[in-house]
Amino acid sequence: MTPDEIKNIVENALAQGHFFQWWHFVLWMLFSGVGAYFGTYVREKGRNAATKEDVGRITDEIEKVKWIYAQGIELIREKQQLKLAAIEKRLEAHQKAYELWHQLVSSVHDSKKVWDTAVQCQDWWWENCLYLTSEARDAFYQSIFCAINHRDLIGAHVGRDEVMRNWNDIMKPGEEIPRAIDLPPPTTDGLRNLRKDEPEKIVQVRADTEEVHDVGRDK
Repeated sequence: MTPDEIKNIVENALAQGHFFQWWHFVLWMLFSGVGAYFGTYVREKGRNAATKEDVGRITDEIEKVKWIYAQGIELIREKQQLKLAAIEKRLEAHQKAYELWHQLVSSVHDSKKVWDTAVQCQDWWWENCLYLTSEARDAFYQSIFCAINHRDLIGAHVGRDEVMRNWNDIMKPGEEIPRAIDLPPPTTDGLRNLRKDEPEKIVQVRADTEEVHDVGRDK
């Protein structure tokens, strides 16, 4: 109620004094004040309730965003851990493949040893080949059979070119495996040590006695 409205009511009451006793005016003022107070109180409570509702809704949205963000971070962390574990496993597999290949090369001229080593290499390949790159995987597998057949090729006198092609296939994992994990290739000295038996020497097998003689290339 505005001041002008209150003023008009008071003036009318005074003008009609025989109908409007003073205590009527007091009661009217009292009830009007109480009514105005409760009206204001109810409006404030309504505004406060609406504000609390808005704050609660905003808080819920913030919590949802925080939850989604936390889930995303956790997913990224899990993927990163899996990638790191896969990288570690692949490094381990390539290192083992290189070790087995080195043993295979060292056993090429020993018929029993090369067969046992080839079986070991093949068993390992079946269990771990997917950890190798396609180039390293194919080169490693091919070298197994080339190593087994190498002595037979030499004994069959098939010609130096074919023997050399077979030997190059045996040696190929030595290039593909380090390349697969972005490591520098073995030093020239290291490869030369592995190649010292081929092609510097050619094994000649005498069919009648099965004896093995080393014949130097320059002789």
